[in-house]
Amino acid sequence: VGTVLLSAAEARAESFGAETFEMFVIDSRTKLLQWYSQKGYMPCIDAPRVPFPIDAGVGTPRADVGTLQFIRLVKDTKLYTQSEHDAFWGVEYTQPDTRES
Repeated sequence: VGTVLLSAAEARAESFGAETFEMFVIDSRTKLLQWYSQKGYMPCIDAPRVPFPIDAGVGTPRADVGTLQFIRLVKDTKLYTQSEHDAFWGVEYTQPDTRES
């Protein structure tokens, strides 16, 4: 469901000419950060982390609120190649095998 929703949102934004996508994710959500990295998102290193909005009415965190921060993720369709993205995340990039068996 998440992949379909994200792809639809990106396609809709691209239909309006968007080339860059960004979002904020709680930095302790490592599995979610890994999932977004597989979708081409990279952390914006120079952007400051944003504290969790305690008074925003978005629910009660399970973790200590003082430790929750958002990290900015960016996907720029014109800036990074897949191999550059993978190198940043420490993924070994290999070309797919296109030979027939």
